[in-house]
Amino acid sequence: MEGGFFNNDNSEGTSFNGSKRSFNEHTIRPLTVKQFQDIQIVSDNVFRLDDMDINSVTVVGVVRDISPSTTNLQYTIEDGTAMMEVRHWHEGSNEGGELPNDISKGTYVRINGRVNQFNNRINCIAFAIRPITDFNEITFHFLEAILAHVRFTKPSGGDRMEIDSGNGAQKSLNERIIDVVKRYQDDEEGVHVDQIAKELQEDGEKIRSLVEELQNEGHLYTTTDDYHIKSTD
Repeated sequence: MEGGFFNNDNSEGTSFNGSKRSFNEHTIRPLTVKQFQDIQIVSDNVFRLDDMDINSVTVVGVVRDISPSTTNLQYTIEDGTAMMEVRHWHEGSNEGGELPNDISKGTYVRINGRVNQFNNRINCIAFAIRPITDFNEITFHFLEAILAHVRFTKPSGGDRMEIDSGNGAQKSLNERIIDVVKRYQDDEEGVHVDQIAKELQEDGEKIRSLVEELQNEGHLYTTTDDYHIKSTD
């Protein structure tokens, strides 16, 4: 997936300052497809992710399939983490199952929509779909989704991965991995997983497994390939 770095124009994304109290169900939450699949059904039309109520979402991905009908278009969207179905109801000018001219299979798109429940399953009803022309937007979206997850799951008192260096406590291997990654934060590519294993004198497979866990938790992300890592902090 192509990408660059931050795009300052993020009018269709979301805005948050890290406080759970500032986030509400009407804020558009940036998500990966895998995160969308992790949304829990609390009750009828009440959904939750990271212990926060959630309603409106924005997702970025590539269109893998389009199924038209007389009332709506069903898109299959994939972003490298998972695949999901998105339904977009026709406006009056597009009845009859005609496909939009600017969106086809293989098109990268941004979807703004709401979480919906049907047959006790989560799905997305889109209220806006547009093609992506600047692929920096894809990278920015993934970073924004990771940052939102970290901020909404982190204890308010600080980063749960940090330890007071003055208390003499032994740091965990996960914390030592993050320490190494942060030392290479100014490098454009970050640090290679093998370099982390070398500096920590640990088995490479073990380090790769822990790095993957830290990625899933939102502490790390890949850069130029699957083996070069940076910290989200």
